[in-house]
Amino acid sequence: MLASCVYLCIIPAFSMQSPSVLYLAINLPWSTQRRESILSQAQRFQLNIRIVEAIDGKKLSKEDAAAYSVEDRRRIYHDDLTDNEIACVLSHRKALKQFLDSDADYAVIIEDDAKLAPLFCEGIHELTHHLKGWEIAKLYTSEGKLFPLLPHCPQAPVQPVFPKKILWMAIGYMYTRKGAQALYDSMQRFSEPADVLIARLALAQGIPTIGVEPSLVQIHSLGRQSDIDAPSADKRAPGGPARKYFAHRWLVWRTTFYKFRMRFKMRRLLSRQD
Repeated sequence: MLASCVYLCIIPAFSMQSPSVLYLAINLPWSTQRRESILSQAQRFQLNIRIVEAIDGKKLSKEDAAAYSVEDRRRIYHDDLTDNEIACVLSHRKALKQFLDSDADYAVIIEDDAKLAPLFCEGIHELTHHLKGWEIAKLYTSEGKLFPLLPHCPQAPVQPVFPKKILWMAIGYMYTRKGAQALYDSMQRFSEPADVLIARLALAQGIPTIGVEPSLVQIHSLGRQSDIDAPSADKRAPGGPARKYFAHRWLVWRTTFYKFRMRFKMRRLLSRQD
């Protein structure tokens, strides 16, 4: 069993077959401290990270906000999304579009409060060269129970897992072109914040999704929450009848089913190659 997961850890820098990875960091223009932190880390890890200018919730136009469905939101939830939460979803969608407009094979999209783990580069290499069968990889899995998807490989810098709290924090994701396209197409209309939306769409559509252990990104000491979706004045939706409660419970049950389905799907689909 052990021999099946042994491979060379040398990155084939000169191989023409090596896939290309686009690194994108979502950052508000006025959030200079976080941008400097991201660029400093990029220099330390020798990465070419491009800054994606986040959409500012305070300057959200009606045209930009048109994708947010108030009707869908109020059918299930008792509160509306804040302008910052809407802008955060649009910023992630903007980053996905930038990736799809490029020639890169993969994209790593992080928020501006991300702190790259020491084995970040080795983990990305593992995802691109050795783990096959996934389309979306969640890079932050530090909270909640994790379910292994493959037998443990001691030589691998990260292990593929399925996080119980997959609907939690959109601080860092990695995408294939296929996964990014499917997600982007589904984000043209939304009613949930970015972390819930990304995970729920991936689960509902069966887009092959995994997490990694240990996490390849952490939340920076600059703050637990990114400026991108920082709290703003809540907009309370009007109270609804009992059907709203049951609609929400149905959504929770359905999402739980989707998580179980994805976990077992990835145990069959995922493979580690030398």
